[in-house]
Amino acid sequence: MANTNSTAACDETVDILGIAVTSGDPNAIINELDQNIAERRPTRVAFLNTNLATVASADPTTKQALSSFMVLNDGAGVSLARKVLHGKGFAHNLNGTDFVPLFLDMTSHDLRIYLLGSAPDVLSQAIHVIGDRWPRHRVVGAKDGYWPRTQDNEITSTVAASKPDIVLVAMGNPLQEQWIAENIPQVCPCAVGVGAWFDFVTGKFRRAPRWMRAARMEWAYRLALEPRRLWRRYLVG
Repeated sequence: MANTNSTAACDETVDILGIAVTSGDPNAIINELDQNIAERRPTRVAFLNTNLATVASADPTTKQALSSFMVLNDGAGVSLARKVLHGKGFAHNLNGTDFVPLFLDMTSHDLRIYLLGSAPDVLSQAIHVIGDRWPRHRVVGAKDGYWPRTQDNEITSTVAASKPDIVLVAMGNPLQEQWIAENIPQVCPCAVGVGAWFDFVTGKFRRAPRWMRAARMEWAYRLALEPRRLWRRYLVG
């Protein structure tokens, strides 16, 4: 796929394991997203953490799909990779858990948002939390991530019919990136792969203390909470 996104407003784009990763001041990234939304320009956003980097390295289809995304750097592992490959790490950590709420705070648009993915109970809570925390935006539809693949066309038609400005896709790597690559811009001009953000914004998952986040050590906190599920992602990755 050809890259449909311009990164001129952002500070830098560097190659990490064959993936073009964009970084810079979050305000510059948000300004670019705002411009893309205003112009209805096809925009796919992913956050490259160690898990997605590992998946993409082993799966050429995922890596190729990411060439059509604005890929933002997420976490200490990817910053370390840049330091090893290019001599310095990333100045800004653009992890989705912090960037998505910052974008909803700072965007110049009153957005029509569709929520796709996560468990039904979490999704239901996320609708209310987003409505309370960001009342100027409107959740125009939602669907949990547990549908049979035979309903794919029905789901995409439902998303398109709600006419969202942006779809927040919480299906995990690489399913969310695959869905975005296959369906944007046909059903909506813009989508962001948000991973576990619905779990965080609803309080299902606890955030690390602020000092650990500042030190880019949130991965260690999450590993301590869920070692059996996350050890491969954070240690092997």
